Amino acid sequence: MEEKNLKKRFVSNASWQMAQQIYSMILSLIIGSISARYLGPNNYGLLNYGESLISLMATLTGLGLDEVIMNELVMKKDKTGTLLGTALVMRLLASIVGVFAVAAIIITLEPGNKLLWVITILQTFQLFGNLYYVFNYWFQVELKSKYVSIAYIIGLTVSGVWRVVILMKNASVEFFAMTASIQGIVVLLIVAACFFSISHEKLHFEKNVAKQLIRKSYHFIISGIAIMIYMQMDKVMIGKMLGEEQLGYYSAASKVANLWIFVPRALINSARPLIIEGKKIDEEKNSNSEYKNRLVKSVFGISMLGLFVGLCFTFFGWIPVRVLYGTAYSSAVPVLAILIWSTSLSQLGTINGIWIVTEGYNRLLKYTVWMGAFVNLALNYILIRIYGITGAAIATFMAQFTVQFIGPACIPSLRKYFEVYTSAFREIFNIKYYINAVRKKVSIGRKK
Repeated sequence: MEEKNLKKRFVSNASWQMAQQIYSMILSLIIGSISARYLGPNNYGLLNYGESLISLMATLTGLGLDEVIMNELVMKKDKTGTLLGTALVMRLLASIVGVFAVAAIIITLEPGNKLLWVITILQTFQLFGNLYYVFNYWFQVELKSKYVSIAYIIGLTVSGVWRVVILMKNASVEFFAMTASIQGIVVLLIVAACFFSISHEKLHFEKNVAKQLIRKSYHFIISGIAIMIYMQMDKVMIGKMLGEEQLGYYSAASKVANLWIFVPRALINSARPLIIEGKKIDEEKNSNSEYKNRLVKSVFGISMLGLFVGLCFTFFGWIPVRVLYGTAYSSAVPVLAILIWSTSLSQLGTINGIWIVTEGYNRLLKYTVWMGAFVNLALNYILIRIYGITGAAIATFMAQFTVQFIGPACIPSLRKYFEVYTSAFREIFNIKYYINAVRKKVSIGRKK
């Protein structure tokens, strides 16, 4: 009964997150594509230039707390209020610093581009909206993501209405830059209200807890800088080396490549506390079966999903590009065929990150991601000059491949995770597994 209840909560939690992401995808398909057509590749590239810098800073202002806080909340439920209160203050201070840092960076990079200054500064306020992640930690651990999903859907609706209004008014690009900030603030206010009305937790800030969190997460902060480089630096370099129009094409391909990840994200976010809990159960029983079983199932499911989506987008990626952005963005199609495989690898990397935290290998993560960052920077510098935006896509894929496979292979402790990979991939090519699964479903159907 306990196992059945756990599966029910997992499915419910994942379903709400998928519903949120599906709604987000629909808005992107309709309003987002109309906005991209209205703005054109040049202005669309300007928006994404600024957005890439915000994404860089968002990684840093997160302070590497995502994985650490989740683990702490599962293991130390009696300190929930202190952990969340301390994390909230830490992220707020980091966001304030982040706003000024982004302003300084964009003025330095583009000293004469005042329009880009305005756009980027308007976009920076979404860093404060990202504070909702602190409350989201609690909702994820409790498998109550329904409330966060509803809040996010409301925020998306508000930002969608905003974009419709400014489209009808034929507004300038600056008004589009405010969209993400408006959405983030709305989500933060609703999630915070839900948290305080449901949890009844009293938040406290403790200096010693902050020090402990930094001690555990500073490896992730260092890693975050590297992730920031290999995930976003391609857009910054394209904007600087090729101009906003080429960045517009690349950004369109990137947006399409990320349309599907709402499914693996929902599954992984729901599986995360269960994997951590599996580790706790095995420690109490002095075994390793439940923990590894949940990891293998997660890797297996995400791998199969990524393989299927990758093949579809490789051969038929021109369809969503043509439908969403029109023939003006045809240059995005070959880029999409490469970037889609990078997104698949990144989702596997998220599960790898969960394993690293639960195993206590936080300090080793920074080495693998820095390898990826160096590969990304070097290949971008070389390949963008030769192949343009297609070269940037190749560099991104190679960076992801380095982080997920080459880097861990070079570090003895992290090689243990390849047992999870091999177990999962063994199942992928195990025909008996599929036959037994079908038989089980048929048997259950007959009993009903």
